[in-house]
Amino acid sequence: MADNIRLNPGVAGDLIAADEVSAKKYQIVKVAWGADGTATDITAENRLPVVTEDSIHLRIHQGTMYAAGYHDMAVADNASIELLIQIDASLHAHTLMSVAVGGDSEAFLFEGTTFSNAGTSITPTNKNRSSANVASTTVSHSPTLTLDGTQIAGGLIPGGTKAQSGGGTGASFAEWLLENSETYLIRLTNRAGNSQPLGIIIDFYEAA
Repeated sequence: MADNIRLNPGVAGDLIAADEVSAKKYQIVKVAWGADGTATDITAENRLPVVTEDSIHLRIHQGTMYAAGYHDMAVADNASIELLIQIDASLHAHTLMSVAVGGDSEAFLFEGTTFSNAGTSITPTNKNRSSANVASTTVSHSPTLTLDGTQIAGGLIPGGTKAQSGGGTGASFAEWLLENSETYLIRLTNRAGNSQPLGIIIDFYEAA
C-alpha cells in the first residue's frame, strides 16, 4: 500500500503525510513552537529554544549534590589520612574524588571496608545552599579499621620529596558509582620523606 493518508477520500479531503511500515501508517509531523495561537517552524536558523545543562549542574539545582572532605596540615612520612564512606541501603552514591598533597603521595580506594569505630563524623554539605535536603551517605575520618577491604583503585600523586616538594593534586575525571549498603575507604599516604599536608574531598549525589 502507498504512504500517506487521504482524509474523506470520497470528497478529496486533505492528504496527511505518513510512512507505511509493516502495514501500519506512521504520521509524519513537523516540529513547531510558540505561544498560544502561534506556531513557529523549526529550521537550522530558527532552532527550538531549549536550554540544556549537565547532570552535575542539575543535581546542584535540585539540592541533591553534596561535598565532604578532610585534611591534615602535618602528616608524618609514611603516615596516612583516611575517609570512610558508608552508602545508604536504598541509594547509590555517584561520587567524584579529589586529593591535594604537599609532596609525593599514594592514593587508594577500598571497597568492603570493615571497622570497629567509624572515627570522627563529617557532615556532608549540600552544594545548593537554599536546599534543606540532607545526605543519606555517612562520611567520617580517622576510623579504626578491622579490614581494609578490596583495593579497587590506587596510584601515585606526584608532589616532590623533602625540600624539593612543591605539592600536587589528583582527581577522578569520571564518577564512581558506589554500591548501596557498601562501605568504602579512601586512604592518602605521604611518601615525600618528611611531614606534608594532605587533603581529600568527595563530591557526590545519591540516586536509587
